[in-house]
Amino acid sequence: MLKRISLALVGLALMIDASTDLARSADWRSGYEQNTGCYANVAANDNGPAASDGNAHCVKPEFANGQSYYVAISGFAAYATPTDMVCIWGSATKTVYISSFFFGPQSTSGTQEVWYVVKRSTADAGGSPTTYTPVAYDSADVSATASVKSYGAAPTPGTAVGNLRVFQESTSALTSNLSAFTIDAFGNSPWSQLPSATSLRQPLTLHGTGEGVCINFNGAALPSAFTSYAGVEWTER
Repeated sequence: MLKRISLALVGLALMIDASTDLARSADWRSGYEQNTGCYANVAANDNGPAASDGNAHCVKPEFANGQSYYVAISGFAAYATPTDMVCIWGSATKTVYISSFFFGPQSTSGTQEVWYVVKRSTADAGGSPTTYTPVAYDSADVSATASVKSYGAAPTPGTAVGNLRVFQESTSALTSNLSAFTIDAFGNSPWSQLPSATSLRQPLTLHGTGEGVCINFNGAALPSAFTSYAGVEWTER
């Protein structure tokens, strides 16, 4: 009799556990993980994504408590013999994790050029920069605190930590499909399938407004009728 009761209790426990797991899998939002990096503390086994209990921002671990943004730049012509051309600079209040930095150069006819991705520990000065308005991936998020700039004249470069990447990449002809290169973390970027994509082992991380990552041409002469496209994707937390 005792054996039958024990078996029944075990069966009931398994049924309860299975139903709980089924409920979690049914209503936990795709791509989100339970109780990982939430803005507010939530109860154990809480599987609801409602904003009222803090689960609206329970995101994947690599972007826990983060807010993500993108800046797209088109038709950037650059200045003569450029150094830094497009940069993302960090934040005074948050840590910035760059998940993708895309750059697509064009010219009258395709020519092979050498491009540099430079990390800096102090910010560039001058250079008639244009600052772009980031687009938040979640419309409920606050405005971005990092900044993305392109330079209309030669800036005074900040202190270089070093080259993160050096690419030998051809510009695409103005009448052909865009040739591009990108550095990408986690394979999340829409540009990660480009032939010249290179994966990162972790996001490029910026601490403070002086730290930045820049596309740089090392003072070489640009090819004829140069223009370019760029995109930067990052998360702040």
